[in-house]
Order: sequence, then structure tokens, then C-alpha cells
Amino acid sequence: MIILNKADLVAEEDMAQLKQIVSRLNSVAKIITSTRSNVPLTEILNTGLFSYERAEKAPGWLKEMRGEHLPETEE
Repeated sequence: MIILNKADLVAEEDMAQLKQIVSRLNSVAKIITSTRSNVPLTEILNTGLFSYERAEKAPGWLKEMRGEHLPETEE
């Protein structure tokens, strides 16, 4: 679960790009946008979605940590 807060302060195209980057880091995470941290509790509590073992193996995460990620501006 990844919450991108202050969505009201970011242009739609920038938010779309941010979601794409975050998705590459963790392709299985549910991404929620919020304003003023307003998120329904049912969306984030007791979801059973997190798996540390799966997170450890995420290829995007490993590439980013190793500095192997090619920024979209250079693609």
C-alpha cells in the first residue's frame, strides 16, 4: 500500500508520472492518492496485502537501490 498525499498540489501529468515511477519500484502495491491525508481506513487497515518476502524480491526496488534505474528523462 502506497499513499501519495497532497495530490491536490500536483499537476495531473506529474501525478501520473509519479505513479508510474512508484509502480516500477513495487508493481504489486496498491497506490492511493489523497488530499490532506484523507484516506478511508477500510482502504489501508487490515488489508493483508504486504509481504516482506515479496517486497524484497521486487526487481524495480533492487534496480533503484543499486543505482541501475534509467530515469524516464533519459529513456
